[in-house]
Amino acid sequence: MSPFFLKHIKKLQCTERLLLVLITMLAIALAITFSDSLRVWLQYLHMRPTTAALVIAVVATFLLAALTHHRLSSWLYWLYNLVENMPDLILIADASGKLVYINDAVQKLAGYGSEELLQLSLRELFVDEELPQNGETHLRTKTKALIPVIVSVSEIKVAGAKLIVVTAKDISKEVEQRKIQQKLNKRLGAICHVVSALSELTDLDTILERGLEVTMETFGAPVGRIYLLDRDGTLRLVKYKGITEDFAEAIKELSYGVGNVGTVAKTLKPSIVNYLTSTSEHRDLFIRKGLRCSVFAPMKAHNTVYGVIALSYYEKVDWAKDELSTFEAIGSELGIAIQRSKLFEDLRTSCERLKSMNERLEELVEERTARLRALYELAQSVQMFDDIRDILNKTVTVAYGMLPCPLFGVLTNFEENLLISLMASHGVSDEGINIFATQLVLSYERAVNEKVDLTKVKINIMRDSNGRDGSGEIGIQTWVLQVGEDVLGTIGLACNVYQQLDDDDKEFLSSLIEQVEIMLGNMISFKLEEKARFVTALEALEEGIFIADRDGNIIAITSVAKEILAAISEDEKEALKAIGVDKLIPRVDEEKRVLASEATHNGRWYSIRLSRWIAEGEWKQFYVVSIRDITDQKMHEMEITLTQRLASIGELASGVAHEINNPLTAIIGYAELQLERCDLPEEVRGDLMRIYNAGLRARDITHKLLSFSRGISEHTEPKLIDLQAVTDQALELIASQLAIVGINLEREYDEKMPTVLANQAVIQQIVLNLVLNSKDAIELSGKGSKIKVRLRCVDEKHVAIEVEDDGPGIPRDMMEKIFDPFFTTKPLGRGTGLGLSIVHKYVKEMGGKINVWSEEGKGAKFEVILPIAHEHVTPQGEEEKSETPSHHGSKILVVDDEAPICTLIEQALSKYGYEVASTTDPREALKLVDEEFFDIILLDIRMPHINGIRLYEMLKERSPEQAKRVVFLTGDILSSLTLEAQNVGVPILLKPLTCGELTTFLQEHIQRLEQSGLR
Repeated sequence: MSPFFLKHIKKLQCTERLLLVLITMLAIALAITFSDSLRVWLQYLHMRPTTAALVIAVVATFLLAALTHHRLSSWLYWLYNLVENMPDLILIADASGKLVYINDAVQKLAGYGSEELLQLSLRELFVDEELPQNGETHLRTKTKALIPVIVSVSEIKVAGAKLIVVTAKDISKEVEQRKIQQKLNKRLGAICHVVSALSELTDLDTILERGLEVTMETFGAPVGRIYLLDRDGTLRLVKYKGITEDFAEAIKELSYGVGNVGTVAKTLKPSIVNYLTSTSEHRDLFIRKGLRCSVFAPMKAHNTVYGVIALSYYEKVDWAKDELSTFEAIGSELGIAIQRSKLFEDLRTSCERLKSMNERLEELVEERTARLRALYELAQSVQMFDDIRDILNKTVTVAYGMLPCPLFGVLTNFEENLLISLMASHGVSDEGINIFATQLVLSYERAVNEKVDLTKVKINIMRDSNGRDGSGEIGIQTWVLQVGEDVLGTIGLACNVYQQLDDDDKEFLSSLIEQVEIMLGNMISFKLEEKARFVTALEALEEGIFIADRDGNIIAITSVAKEILAAISEDEKEALKAIGVDKLIPRVDEEKRVLASEATHNGRWYSIRLSRWIAEGEWKQFYVVSIRDITDQKMHEMEITLTQRLASIGELASGVAHEINNPLTAIIGYAELQLERCDLPEEVRGDLMRIYNAGLRARDITHKLLSFSRGISEHTEPKLIDLQAVTDQALELIASQLAIVGINLEREYDEKMPTVLANQAVIQQIVLNLVLNSKDAIELSGKGSKIKVRLRCVDEKHVAIEVEDDGPGIPRDMMEKIFDPFFTTKPLGRGTGLGLSIVHKYVKEMGGKINVWSEEGKGAKFEVILPIAHEHVTPQGEEEKSETPSHHGSKILVVDDEAPICTLIEQALSKYGYEVASTTDPREALKLVDEEFFDIILLDIRMPHINGIRLYEMLKERSPEQAKRVVFLTGDILSSLTLEAQNVGVPILLKPLTCGELTTFLQEHIQRLEQSGLR
């Protein structure tokens, strides 16, 4: 134990001991609790939280011992022992740097004894010239070895004395690992450097020279060698460094699969050989040269070995697995570079050869180069061909003209079809031609080692117009056309057995075969790529595409077309008949143009375009068909057309109603005024009553028409509606049509029908469509004379609308199609085929269902079942009407461009004690408002020059208080002005209205104004 430490800890009393324990425990708790906050600092110092806590405890012990100068009890020794046994180094020095305390970890790491260490200073123990600083430094051991450590230095004062506390941790392993990582990074960088350097090189000698140099530099090898594998299986030393020429001569040729280098070349796996323990070839030679170890790696690319690279060392090397993998990777990169160089060299050689041939053709064109010129022309003409048969025909023509043979042919396999082009003299029999063609096929079969379907062989025979002599026995010779490992076809000729090919013939034939191989290889690759791109493009189209022959057999088809035809019929031919393709094919042949058509099947529409395609030299004809399902488009177009028609009806009804409502107002009003007279004769009173009732009836009809038109024009939200009232309104619209054609309309309603939550116009549309469907069936067939509409309660949750007729009924085979869009049995122009489809759509949207019962010749019944609403509509007329007081003396202003209406309202209201002023001129109305105050201002919306809405805005500017008393009048509820007026927030009265209805409204409105404090 340190004397300095003992001197101070022995001076504590009992109470002070307890205090020391508490301080120590607090220090440990704080260090552990705040370890997250101190994590960065502790990680930098490589200290654990418990280590930091113990350091704090030791410092606290020193502070307390220095302040109290009392003895410390023996039970505190556990704390001292704990510090002594810590793995981290704890050192305490005085202000001069002389050590006053060290723990056991310092002694173990430095190799000094306790007394020896206490004689040293921090400067002597650490390599720093001054006192050690926070961070990494080195500890000097007794043997003068330097150990890397990370230190934390802090200063404290104890009883006025300055102490330096140093905590340190041995980071030798971390530093070593860092060095290893740096070394690995350096090697990976070297690999990247090798790859970068080699990627720019194409010369084989330069690649090998540079590759060996960089590899030796990367792995610090004094000796390096590169062997290349020859075709005969010999590994030849082509590059070496660090050895003499004599040494290189002794090991310049090695056998594949034998010895270290040969084994690596065969197994494609790297290896390390220690010459002191191995029995490998040339072992003694390497040992005599002082070399103790060699490392080998194959130079390969895509499992093809090109050689072996070897590094040798004068000492034994112990490479890790990753180092060996790195060396193997460099070997592979060298292999790839060698392969690239060879390919480049082959390409360069081919280019030079072709260039030489072209130059030779130019130089000897006038001498004996007719054959070479023919090859040159063949090579040039292939650029103009886009059909592989043209290449075959051109090749046969050139060869037949240059070689002394009566029969020459070329065969190739293209798109699973064997194509043969032959040229024969007239002296060759058809049997001889067949034998020759069969021999070409059999040669191809042997080359690819597979069975060839002779039914797919297509032969094009060309006869020599000069009629060469082909008599005598014929000998057949064939050669395989091949690019790499791919067999493209065969080429063959037949000669008289007594006539042999000379050297010039053989040279020409060899060049021709080579040229044909290049042309066919390029053409087939191009065609396959072109076909793949074309198929991909076709599959991306929305419409389906297929190719068919004249008999309706589908040759090729896209997935979209396959889905469309499968939806029509499982049998493709039947599907084509169903949509009329079989009838379009003869028309295309006759008209010789692209035909477009539309077809329907099972309620779906299809757009069809068909064109003719003459393929394969016009020897066979196909038909290209595009088909697209346009049902949704047709539905949308029909719905738009129907909506536009209905909207037009609504606009027409709105305009007619407005023109009728103004005179109806005068008719009803004046008749009502006259009926209030007491001196009328009964005959006159009866006539007036009939006029009054007729006016009310006309008003009801226009209201129903406007109500229906409003439902068509507006997408209103569902409401609680009285089903009976809505049904009656719909039937009133077509009752006269039914009567004209002699159809009797019957109604049968259950009592107290519940309400339904629906759009009023939708219910009316359902009723109208069902009734009109029955009407058309009866009218077109001439059978039946009655339509019955029934409303009934199905159960507590549902009601039913039934439309039944005694018409011709529906055939059984059409029952499943009647709700399909566009399905109709009516003549052209009598229907769209959407009526029942719309009914079905609306019913489904309301959560209902529709049933049909019919038997041919016995009529039909449609039943629409709808859910009942949970609330009930209060029947019109049942609201409790409170007695409204008379408002005699109230001033009313009437502004309407129809003078009879102004006069009528003035006379009617004057009888009830109102003071009424009226005008047909809006400008005059503004003057009246300026002159006096009116309780109610009635404004017609549609007036010339200044409409009611504009007049209301002007009133708001002149007299805001009177503007609050405006009430609009209109006979048109669908015009844009009326819709605009609804957004203003002013009450609207609909014309025509009776005098009683007008006075009742005015009384109630004036009462509301009084309640709101405006009167």
